[in-house]
This record gives sequence, C-alpha cells and structure tokens, in this order.
Amino acid sequence: MRYGELFSQSRRNATVRALSMNPKTEKELSDARLPLWLAFPDIPRYSIGWRMGAGDGYSWDFYQWWQALSPAAQQEYQQRYPEPVGWRGWSADEDWDEDGEEEPSKDDLAGD
Repeated sequence: MRYGELFSQSRRNATVRALSMNPKTEKELSDARLPLWLAFPDIPRYSIGWRMGAGDGYSWDFYQWWQALSPAAQQEYQQRYPEPVGWRGWSADEDWDEDGEEEPSKDDLAGD
C-alpha cells in the first residue's frame, strides 16, 4: 500500500471514530490538552524538567485533567494521540515516580 492510500485510510478511520463517538466523550475531549510529548517535545519522559522546569505546571494541569476523564474518553484520547516509543505506558504510571515507588498521598505527608 502506498503512503497516499495509507493516509486516506487513516483519515477515513479517524472520521468514522469521530462520527461514532459518544456525545459525552466528545464533550469531555472538546478541551483536550496536548499530550506531554507534543506540548514539550524537548523534555524526555523522566526528565527533571517535568518537576522543576518548563513542563512542571503543564504536567500538573495535564494529569489533573487526565484523571477527570472517563475511561472511554481516556481511550479515545490515546487513539487520537498514539504514544511514541519512549512514552509507552505513560497513562498507567502517572502516579508512580521513576524509582517505581508509589508517591505519598497528602494523608501520608500529614503524618496521620
């Protein structure tokens, strides 16, 4: 299959998905944020730039928005924005730090 044919097929598939999308899902994604790898393409996945650099505020806002989405909207978002190789699995580990340890909750930090 040639590139032009692949591109046309991809556009048709995207159109079918958009037309068949649940209205609630469509509404949830109407203010979709760009995924981290597109918003800040120069910051690698596990860079300190997501915690203290230019991506800090954006990543915080993104994850708050992401967690508020329904599972159906999250799935549709992942289809719209396929993750590049270095970002595969990002949606499954957003609550984990680089060491694989769960980050403490606010209750844990309060000491009670």
